[in-house]
Amino acid sequence: MISAKETVINLVEAAYNLELGVGDWLQNVVATAKPILDPELGCYATLTEGVSKDGQHLITQVHIDGGPQDLALRYFQAAQAVGADGVARWSEALGARGVTAISEPRDDWPHVVDAITEHVGCKDGLSISAIDPDGHGAYLSASSPEIIELTPGERECWQMLAVHLSAGYRLRRGLTESTANPGVPATEMPLNAEALLDPAKFVVSHAAGGAQDGEASKTIREAAVRVDKARGELRKSDPEEALELWHGLSPARREDARSARKTRRSSLTIMYGG
Repeated sequence: MISAKETVINLVEAAYNLELGVGDWLQNVVATAKPILDPELGCYATLTEGVSKDGQHLITQVHIDGGPQDLALRYFQAAQAVGADGVARWSEALGARGVTAISEPRDDWPHVVDAITEHVGCKDGLSISAIDPDGHGAYLSASSPEIIELTPGERECWQMLAVHLSAGYRLRRGLTESTANPGVPATEMPLNAEALLDPAKFVVSHAAGGAQDGEASKTIREAAVRVDKARGELRKSDPEEALELWHGLSPARREDARSARKTRRSSLTIMYGG
């Protein structure tokens, strides 16, 4: 049985899995997260692609894992009970928090919390918003029959995971956009990458755009070394240290994780050369 920390590492890697199609990516993220999500009443996950005129996230994919067969319908019924304006404001509030127990904002949003718990049939749930301000990203909600009280450590861990999920999905979007517009390459490298790494020496063999800056090249090399260590034997021999290496690679560190959710950060695509 794998440890919780190994599961967290697996989830970070799942966030950056570019080999799966977009239809399988969300399903894999949820399946990987299940051991630590522990969704007794099911997990509801969505992908969103922008924001509608009335401020609601445009859902393009829904994935349900466990729980009642009509779990997705129950969430939609809760949304209808709250109304379009309520859903938009609730989504904005969740985006600012990043990670929260659904019951936490009850004092500010009693009607929303009541609608969710009544329609979904739960007492609480863990809500993880990995959605950029432009409305693109992933959302996960794991329903619980009991009230959830997150410890500071658990909240910090999930916040960092939310940042990785957001960055991973943003990278997928960037690669999809580059494939959809092959006639207008941003760089001469595959998939519009900005840096090409020598996997044997961990040196930047070719750089373009922002990666041409000397300090950026140094940061890229250090990041590549961290990834190699985190994904190697260290993930089994010392998963805690491997997890710290992944956290060090997060687009936002602990002190500015909240600001990262407010300001969309660009992703630097790095390719490993043969």
